[in-house]
Amino acid sequence: VAGRILSCRLQRREDPAGLSEAETSLLQSLRAAVHTEEEAGEDGDLVRTAAVDAVSTIAASGEDGALCTMSRGLLLLRPIAAAAFTAPQSSMQERRQISALHCLASVARSARPEAATWLEEDLRDAFHDSIHQDSTCAEAIWRLLQRSGISFLELRIAVYRLLSGLCQRGWLAEEVCSHEALLTWLLSPEAEPSSDGLLGLLDSPGTPPLDQPVPRAAMGRSL
Repeated sequence: VAGRILSCRLQRREDPAGLSEAETSLLQSLRAAVHTEEEAGEDGDLVRTAAVDAVSTIAASGEDGALCTMSRGLLLLRPIAAAAFTAPQSSMQERRQISALHCLASVARSARPEAATWLEEDLRDAFHDSIHQDSTCAEAIWRLLQRSGISFLELRIAVYRLLSGLCQRGWLAEEVCSHEALLTWLLSPEAEPSSDGLLGLLDSPGTPPLDQPVPRAAMGRSL
């Protein structure tokens, strides 16, 4: 609910400069929830997942929403990236991972490579800090695509959205081109096993609800 409220306010606001006191307070509350300690148990897991869902909704609302999630004062980008690339141990964490990937995809697609230097540096650093030191972003993305399970169509579509934004950046495009398996997968129409996933690979414009099937008609309009 918090994410939808703030995303609606950002979409309807005529003056894009600055946030109101209420908007800032809401974002700070989400920041506290995203940073809930792991030791908080199942309840804390639920809080973190709901907060990541909300931040993902805000990021998907447009450029203002995406830039809000990248604010250095909020410190949201790194924990969101960590949630995206940490192997889930439960269905709740799996949901959080998909929301986090969509959030990062919205940020990457809204914040252009020619934007402020610090935005691009923070985006790149958040990705590199969230993966194992012996890995690369391309390898981490490849591992996500190799997972299988009941909800992993949603996971692959989230990864495809992320790639469509990140591959505008030379640093990731170079990694992808150097990763033979990932590059082959992305260039081969036979690699993606589902029709909805293939449409997502071509271009998935929005964040699909996590509790609903991917809307085929909506995706078809983007082709």
